[in-house]
Amino acid sequence: MGGRPDRKSVALRHATTFALLPEIDRPHRDDSPFGTWDFWGGHFTPNDPELMGPAKVKMGLRYTMMARGDKDILEPYGLLDGRDQMAAGRGGNAVPAMVERYAERGDGSYPPNLMLFHENAISGPHISRTPDVFTGADPYQFDENEQERFDNMWNDAMAAAADIREHFPNTEIYFGNGNPHLMEEFLRRGFPKEFFGSRGNEAGSFGRMPETQPLNWVANNAGLFMDRMIMDYYGYEDSPLRQNFEITYPSTNPGNLSPDTQANYFIRHIVHSMAWEIPLIRVGMMTDVGNSYYHSNWGSSGFMFGLPNVSPKPAYVAMATLTQQLDGAQLHRLIEAPDAPTVFMVEFSRRAGGYATVAWTPRGSRTLWIGGSQPSTPQITDKMGNTRDATTADGGFELELSPSPIFIRSEEPLEDITADRPVHRGPPEDDIPSRLVDALDDLSVWTVDAEPNVQLEVFNHKEPRRKGNFNYDLTQIEGPDGEPVVALEVAPQFPVEGRHFMRAYSVLRHAEGLNVEGRPTEIGLMVKGNAGYGRVIFELSDASGQKWISIGAAARGDRPNRWLQDWLGAEEFAKIEGSFQSDWNTNDVWGRSVINFEGWRYLSMPLPGNYPGEGYHWPYSSQWFYDGDGVVHYPLQVDALIFTAPENVLKFTNYEPPADYAFQVRDLRVSDRPVEDIGPE
Repeated sequence: MGGRPDRKSVALRHATTFALLPEIDRPHRDDSPFGTWDFWGGHFTPNDPELMGPAKVKMGLRYTMMARGDKDILEPYGLLDGRDQMAAGRGGNAVPAMVERYAERGDGSYPPNLMLFHENAISGPHISRTPDVFTGADPYQFDENEQERFDNMWNDAMAAAADIREHFPNTEIYFGNGNPHLMEEFLRRGFPKEFFGSRGNEAGSFGRMPETQPLNWVANNAGLFMDRMIMDYYGYEDSPLRQNFEITYPSTNPGNLSPDTQANYFIRHIVHSMAWEIPLIRVGMMTDVGNSYYHSNWGSSGFMFGLPNVSPKPAYVAMATLTQQLDGAQLHRLIEAPDAPTVFMVEFSRRAGGYATVAWTPRGSRTLWIGGSQPSTPQITDKMGNTRDATTADGGFELELSPSPIFIRSEEPLEDITADRPVHRGPPEDDIPSRLVDALDDLSVWTVDAEPNVQLEVFNHKEPRRKGNFNYDLTQIEGPDGEPVVALEVAPQFPVEGRHFMRAYSVLRHAEGLNVEGRPTEIGLMVKGNAGYGRVIFELSDASGQKWISIGAAARGDRPNRWLQDWLGAEEFAKIEGSFQSDWNTNDVWGRSVINFEGWRYLSMPLPGNYPGEGYHWPYSSQWFYDGDGVVHYPLQVDALIFTAPENVLKFTNYEPPADYAFQVRDLRVSDRPVEDIGPE
């Protein structure tokens, strides 16, 4: 207190958390598919089995990287070694050494699976492209160094796989790698199917919503789908999908997800994996790390906080609830609620009898009614393990869905499902100053760009686009409050030229540009969504003439990535100045600009800007491309609204067109919410 007791200032504050779990009831834990990563002392993490062993038991885990696989330490807690060993990918064929180790044991044991490659790539340019299956592009042309690396990887994989088949005939081979690009090159060249075995997907996901769409291969469900498509295309239809020993890292470090959203995402990611019938699902990390790695994409994806305060996050309780509710569960069916595509429901059969259904909606909230044919009232459990009977209503049962999943226990499959209209957030409230930029009720001042936009098409290798054919009309429809309003209807038309996996785009440009007063922090508009997973992209310019587009910051560099030459051809490639490719993880990772909802919702995007003083950029300036000095020079001007739409939507394992491609927008506005109050969600 600096010698002044009267100040009574806080010199130190220490906070912790605790969790009250329901009674442990997992009679089928010995068959559980669930596990997690554990650095076990690395990156300043706990490695005390007497602390972490019981913590994993209470969470219902079966697989772990705890104790480096030491059976004597794991067995008292009913834990199994969850590591997938590498047979090739770290300097040659590692199988002969494994054969010696297992022979020394003398117990006839063998590794349950071995990986060909893990976090290996041919080159930076090669991985910074979209796999050819989805674009129809010609195969990537290796340079001399890339060809040499690929040849060495091929030889290592062939030798390792042959040794596995000879010495460990019952071992499953995972072609395990963090990206699909290497797998495509091997399958394109006819890697033997008996050596390929299965695909070991390793989707990082990070802050992406579990419902993120292809072609974002970093996302969990989209990554599984893309792997399946690549295998099917090259004739490996009988090769199963697997997931590696480290997947899905929703993190809670500054600027990332809230702890509550992390808990929601873990459950939803796992249920998506179960929909693909993945036999081993090892997500996240046991604890956050305690060193600077905490600030990476991976370092704060723990179910618990890190040293020195190892205490539970909401995700710990959510995982414990999931492993208890789905103990011994087997996939029964994917449930579609009529006329409610953003209702996500997966039903599992329980060995003890009856069914367990996991349900949520990605945005807003929604009420469901279940028909009254159930012999008993379903039991509802939230992710924190709180259980209650379903509310009876109109001879049936009422459920309230939100982004936080619920577990529904019932004696019979759920039938006669009816969904009420969704409830979403509206425009900024009175306590957040906002102003209308354009009502979007006059099409005479807007025109559609006729020429292709190369930047929109190839800027981001996880979202390549093709020029679309969109119709724009003014229409009178029911507004958010039930009163009729005039809105701009955006109606994508399919098919259009290009592979159907790629999103179509259209640029609606204002004749003069719309002036924006002040220094706003957010831009948005009201959207009546169609659950079609289209997107709204904003194009602005500032007083210096600098362009700002919400497609992600550009990577550093004086020249574009070499892979673009394959796509554009040498002549067009030579015309490009600057890097002309998005930086990593900057293309609206959190899906704020995506129409992943039905009904009216205020869709907003944080604007770029700079703090006073040294001019450091605002946190979400990273989500914007700019072609100048990266400093916003006010006033801003809205030049164009860019709309995108996929031809098909992926929901769990189903990939098909939405019920309606059209959606409506109105009331483009900006607001002045304090920058520090704008979170990533």
